[in-house]
Amino acid sequence: MELSLLSMLENSFKLLYLLNESGSLTFTNLVKDSSLSRNTVSKYLKQLQAEGHVKKEIILLKNNRNSLGYSITEQGINVLNSRFVGDNKSNWLSSISAKNEALEKLRSKDLIPFSVYSKEKTYLYQIDDRFFNVLNDALNILEFGGAELGRINKIVAQIGRFASKFGERFFERSPDILLHLSVIFIFFNSLENPQFHIGEEQFIEIYGQIDEDFSYSLNDFNAFRKFFLNNFAGNKLLEELELIFSKQEQNKKTGAYKKEPYLRALKNVEEKIQRKMKKKGGKIVDVNIEILNYQMKYLNFIKIKFKMLNEFKNTLDSIIHGNYGINYFVFKYESYYFHEKDAVGSFLNRRINDALTEEYINSKIFEMKESNPLVEIAEEIADEMETLHLIWLEIKIKFKDVVLEKLIKEAVEFKVRTRQSDASNVNLDEIKGFCPICGKRIMIDFDECEFCKTSMKDRKLVFDIKEAKRIAGGYKAESYLEQQINSAIYTYCKCGNLIARSWNICPRCKEKRLTV
Repeated sequence: MELSLLSMLENSFKLLYLLNESGSLTFTNLVKDSSLSRNTVSKYLKQLQAEGHVKKEIILLKNNRNSLGYSITEQGINVLNSRFVGDNKSNWLSSISAKNEALEKLRSKDLIPFSVYSKEKTYLYQIDDRFFNVLNDALNILEFGGAELGRINKIVAQIGRFASKFGERFFERSPDILLHLSVIFIFFNSLENPQFHIGEEQFIEIYGQIDEDFSYSLNDFNAFRKFFLNNFAGNKLLEELELIFSKQEQNKKTGAYKKEPYLRALKNVEEKIQRKMKKKGGKIVDVNIEILNYQMKYLNFIKIKFKMLNEFKNTLDSIIHGNYGINYFVFKYESYYFHEKDAVGSFLNRRINDALTEEYINSKIFEMKESNPLVEIAEEIADEMETLHLIWLEIKIKFKDVVLEKLIKEAVEFKVRTRQSDASNVNLDEIKGFCPICGKRIMIDFDECEFCKTSMKDRKLVFDIKEAKRIAGGYKAESYLEQQINSAIYTYCKCGNLIARSWNICPRCKEKRLTV
């Protein structure tokens, strides 16, 4: 937490900043961390809640006790970001920009010694440089496959936004080409960018050419392959040869290599080539030497390719498991990613938190012994995300498993499903019932519903949890039906799938399309 930055912010932004940094805080901790009076914090919290920038929820404290606390909403995050990023600037890392500004103001007022200023300034320059190294390398890398991508400068900007979510600690890593390749690969395969989806081997063959050794071996191999195709064999025979070469190398590594079967297989392909040339009226030549040349160039390329691919995978793993907020799963042998702070991740985390808060309230206030199975909650969340076009139908089955895994982990931390939960851990007096319109809980100091904004002054609250859940289900279904598809953003593919107009490929049928 940057105290220097905190001292510069207005009171409302102070609270938003603290909640954004910590995820969620109790009222007491907000008073302590902001150095504001209780009355001031209370005043601005009510204002922020009324504006939809902050919401109340049950949070787990360090001593494993549950308590009412506050968290920032997506709307609040947008408002906070607008405080740091001006209309006429292109500050990709808004936190770095804000810290630079805070540092300059503190130094101008002689509030910090020059040695501290110099050290912090050097660090910020380093982070800033490494961030723009990613963008510069992304530009160079994309040039190798940019013809099919459209506006590369626009994609580089999107990569910048995506990478900035990884946080400063990511940019403290030493920059190298594999690191930047990995950032682009994760971006291409994120749930927000289904039009770019690409496998690891194909990605390396296209964009790995930024490496000189790889590029030379690939071009050399492709040139000889073209020569071989034009003079001796078609694609099927070449694929057969490559399979033989690969099998030979694999058997050598495992100790199962035998020379005779390998030579017979090569002789068989050679005879097929001779028959094909004879049929076309060509000269009968000894192609054995050319096959050996093809083998040498193919194996050299494969060796360099898989060396680079293995190094790339190691770098990719270090990012995935580096606590940079990246989530990862595999569906039908293809990789998919999303970040805790992107549209998919933030919505998912909020829904999981809301679902578990509701579970906790149900068990504690209404003493419900039966609770919804986590599998059903996961299915409901996945269905909701598909309806909102955050994920698509094809991956929804797998995505339910991702949601369930997160639910189980959070439920254990929340102590929703354990006997250790104690009603004394939360102040239940803060909750006075459920909204008769949307079915969500109403806090004691609220005159309107936080969720549907309905005034409670002339309405009777619902106290039956089953009735509240029935109302919530009906409200959700009705709100989905009322949603209008923005024709400027979305359209329908030939297969009937709803897709963004900016997508070049439909994620369901893989149909390539011209963007409007």
